[in-house]
Amino acid sequence: MRYLNLRELSYGLIGTAIMSVFVMLAALVEARGAETRNLVLQGGSSAITQTQILIHNALPISVRFKVRRDGSDNNFAERRVRFQLISPNGGIDSLVRSIGGTDETFELNLPAAGGSNGVRIWRAEMRNFEAASNEEVNEPVRGTVEFFTTGSENATISSPAKFGLVQSGTAVKTISMPFTGNLTVRANWDTDEISLENYQLKFELYKGNTKLAGDTGYSRDSLILGISDSQRMKIVYQVKASDFQIPGDWKIKVFGSSKGKVKNISLKMSIGDGLFE
Repeated sequence: MRYLNLRELSYGLIGTAIMSVFVMLAALVEARGAETRNLVLQGGSSAITQTQILIHNALPISVRFKVRRDGSDNNFAERRVRFQLISPNGGIDSLVRSIGGTDETFELNLPAAGGSNGVRIWRAEMRNFEAASNEEVNEPVRGTVEFFTTGSENATISSPAKFGLVQSGTAVKTISMPFTGNLTVRANWDTDEISLENYQLKFELYKGNTKLAGDTGYSRDSLILGISDSQRMKIVYQVKASDFQIPGDWKIKVFGSSKGKVKNISLKMSIGDGLFE
């Protein structure tokens, strides 16, 4: 049997800790959401390429370029390229870099575009800055550009006043969605009867006439013996830029119980930013 010495054990523990941090960071990026595009700048002195994405006006944005130039560094010098992030209000962050045969990674950043509660087009661009007389101008630069939000935005969505429902009744409440991202909708309510029974309700999320998500379950905070958290009403939905382009208001539709009336329905809604198309 082989015994680990103290140094080996220390290295193992450090490696495990580092791996755990990477896993946590990867999970955070996935939860917040980002959009990645492939991008190729072809050869030629007038070469230009760009990609675009719909982003909500309230979100500050970063892009991360990861690129390399075709061809060996033994045969070609680095090709000069201008990289830009362009917001819909005309804001530009720009950088000129010489790109060789190994990966180059860097970021550009801009504040939120501002404007109405909606989405508009952002662009990322690569343009040749190499002299036409230089041989490396003919070597393509290729890689990826990743769009993501700068920092983090979390918001509690304002709820309508508490309301009730008659037996098998329905109600529709208009809400305001502040930006794209990971939305959670929960609710509390009371039985408006002389009864010890708790009633389940169904909730649905709409944009205009389009249903986006829904769930049926029990009140979030009511003390109900034998009811697990998974049986509580909870809508989890990734609000996308394309959802903002659907005509109409953001709405929550609530369906009453066939067993009796309910009262004091209180919506609890929150969202963390993320880029989802």
